[in-house]
Amino acid sequence: MLSERLYPPTLIAFVALATCIATPGALFAQVADAESRGRIFLPDSTLGELRAAVAADTGLLADYYRGIRTRAEASLDLPTAARLRDGGEMLAVSRTLLRVLSDAALVVLVEGDERYLTVIDRQLTSLAALPDWNPGHFLDAAELSLGVAVALDWVGDRLPPGHRDVAEEALARNVLLALEEVDDWWLTSATNWNQVCLTGILAAAYALEERFPNLSREGLELALDHLDYGLAAYAPDGVQAEGASYWVYGTSFTVLGLELLRQWRGESFGLEAEPGLFESAYFAEAVVGPRGQAYDYGDGELSGVVGGYGTLAWFATELQDRGLLSREGVLREARTRSAAGRLAALRTAWVAAAQRLAGPAPARPLAFVGGGASPVALIRAAAEPSFFLGVKGGAADVPGGQMDAGSFVFELDGVRWALDGGVRPARSTQTAAPELAGGAGRWRYEVDNELGHSTVRVEGLPHRARGFAPLRVDEVSGEVLVAMDSVLGPPVREWTRAWLPRGAGLRLRDEYVLDSSATVVWQWLTDVRIARRGPGELVLRSVARGPDARLPSPGGRALRLRLSDPAQRFEVVPLRPRDDPYALSRPGLKRIEVRVAGEAGAVGVIEVEAERGP
Repeated sequence: MLSERLYPPTLIAFVALATCIATPGALFAQVADAESRGRIFLPDSTLGELRAAVAADTGLLADYYRGIRTRAEASLDLPTAARLRDGGEMLAVSRTLLRVLSDAALVVLVEGDERYLTVIDRQLTSLAALPDWNPGHFLDAAELSLGVAVALDWVGDRLPPGHRDVAEEALARNVLLALEEVDDWWLTSATNWNQVCLTGILAAAYALEERFPNLSREGLELALDHLDYGLAAYAPDGVQAEGASYWVYGTSFTVLGLELLRQWRGESFGLEAEPGLFESAYFAEAVVGPRGQAYDYGDGELSGVVGGYGTLAWFATELQDRGLLSREGVLREARTRSAAGRLAALRTAWVAAAQRLAGPAPARPLAFVGGGASPVALIRAAAEPSFFLGVKGGAADVPGGQMDAGSFVFELDGVRWALDGGVRPARSTQTAAPELAGGAGRWRYEVDNELGHSTVRVEGLPHRARGFAPLRVDEVSGEVLVAMDSVLGPPVREWTRAWLPRGAGLRLRDEYVLDSSATVVWQWLTDVRIARRGPGELVLRSVARGPDARLPSPGGRALRLRLSDPAQRFEVVPLRPRDDPYALSRPGLKRIEVRVAGEAGAVGVIEVEAERGP
């Protein structure tokens, strides 16, 4: 922790702190002075390349800057932070101002347009006048810290006299000094909180090194002592336990932190060697299906890695793999005014470097299989480019976890036939830390518990939050296997789920043994139309959705489900919108169920063939 000292928040106290501060310790003995340490995230070489590209008005870099420049112009009259903030919560404000400050600073560097310097000065002055930056939800302060630090580093010397001092004092007060008063549970947490908050602390420490060297040193030490906790989330294979969307959030800030350390300290202290970090780029690539939607397990969303394409450009250069650079993805992030694009200006050098990569991209395997707290298998088929199967094992009692062990999504012919229930709408960013870790309260929500996923369950019994479902893929057959015993608990003695890709289809087989009689339930969530062909046969049909090649053609598509056991039957449960806030209800959503009266000691089997329909 930072030293236990009393820091009065007034300007006079900051002046006193600056004048009587001690000589920096050994940690800072080899740090270059402010003039020679360079500009974070945007070295002179990249700035020169960017200016040349803009002048020529051609190429990816020119298009990338044009997107940033256009949205920066749209933000010239944006209200100040004091007017944007509504009550205590301010993460949305922080994200908006991170984008506005970094976009405007980039335009000033490229064009020298004083209008954007005025925007920066006005927003920094407003931020300094706020009573706090909501340190109790430290993500808010951390994201603002990054935006303010970049603005000060890039154009701080152009601000009116005294204005930089005020902004630096606000940064010190609202980020590094505020740490004395907050619950810093995230310091030792393997979550995006650790990654985002510590990168914000690093940014503040960097920006304040010259003015408040002791405070800066303590911030740096704090970050270096705890960054490995967040990086542990990638072990062993790069799977993000919280879901694909959180890969974007945590990893984007992590690589910004690594780059900041490299430019500031000359090294990243071996942090990039943590197991799974570089492999996570291929997880992010594999988790997105052919139609552009991610496997939205955990608290992830269908948008998947949108907002992380610029981060993948960083990995492209680090791994010398041009296949990780998506021109369409990075341009979308440069053009959007949503939170997904707020880091675009900071990633300009990464896009510039990635576009220079030559040679063919390495071939991708058809299967990505990753272990850890939330093991997944992400499967494609060489003969069927539209085939995509995502399967998850693991436990619910992990950050951002849901009771989705044994769940899956399935795509074919541009249709997501089997769905995940997704995330609760309007989940507050101020959610308490215990719930983020899988608190019992969230299991009341059907979208979070076993009813909200294409999995299996015992009637009347919830999944066990601390049970763990191992996942593996048979190297010979390609069958994906998940053992559900620990998650289902008594009366289940053994339960194995198996998915076998078969040409333009899939075979699902559940085999189980119970210690006592119970009704077991097999589930498949979907939002397509369903026609019954018999007790044990359904035909799922998509609705035509337009000319996009990734989506169904005007004639639609079909998938046939057939039960192997003629004694079993499908039931279709419509999940209509209800007033119950805990209910899983989404327009068009349905849960296909197979209910079987399981007998004690007997081997039970539920086998379903899913194949392209007529």
